[in-house]
Amino acid sequence: MEADTHVQRAFPASAQEPSIVVPPEEKTIEADTIRAKNNILQWAEYLPQDCVKKMIEMGWDETT
Repeated sequence: MEADTHVQRAFPASAQEPSIVVPPEEKTIEADTIRAKNNILQWAEYLPQDCVKKMIEMGWDETT
């Protein structure tokens, strides 16, 4: 019994490198992360640190 040594690759027909496709849900997660970081930076400009920390604990950075 021989092992199947055939390897199938996901290369486009006209390219030598595989194409990289980012699923839409990953794009959304990245955008959400950037928005959350921006929220925190803005709050830190005018709110006390303990207030910002509590807002993060409560999830406000991800929901606003």
